[in-house]
Amino acid sequence: MTRRELTRFLNKVPPEVIVLLDQAYFEFAEHDPDFPDGLALRERFANLVVTRTFSKGYGLAGLRIGYGVARPEIIADLDRVRSPFNASRIAQIAALAALGDKAHLRKTVANNRRGIAQFEKGFRALGLKSWPTWANFILVQIGRNGPRRSMTCSSSAWSRARWPDTG
Repeated sequence: MTRRELTRFLNKVPPEVIVLLDQAYFEFAEHDPDFPDGLALRERFANLVVTRTFSKGYGLAGLRIGYGVARPEIIADLDRVRSPFNASRIAQIAALAALGDKAHLRKTVANNRRGIAQFEKGFRALGLKSWPTWANFILVQIGRNGPRRSMTCSSSAWSRARWPDTG
């Protein structure tokens, strides 16, 4: 969804309705001027709650840490129902260190872009359709010849899964 599409949607949502925008993959997409920056949009839309994680771009998946940004009263309501000590001290320290390590984040994002390009090239060579992505994974349509093609992919050390025939 582009920034314009999201803005159009948010303009139609009544202000008393809370909208949650999960931006787990934001770091992989923030270089794209059309990709929405939820934190910037919050300035215009008080009903927008933005969540992000340190699991993807920062590589801290095992620590299970992220954050949400919302109006104080929404955060207060969430705080009443959250588990106590839901983020360990180690996870908090690692997240703060990750925020300060811009070089690591840039390297991770660049490496991801190279990997996605390599997969896209390989899928094209196999005659498979894939969709553009700003995440650390890629969607590919296997189609009618799925079992034969998935074996080709697995012999190239690509992941394989059995998908129903999508035509």
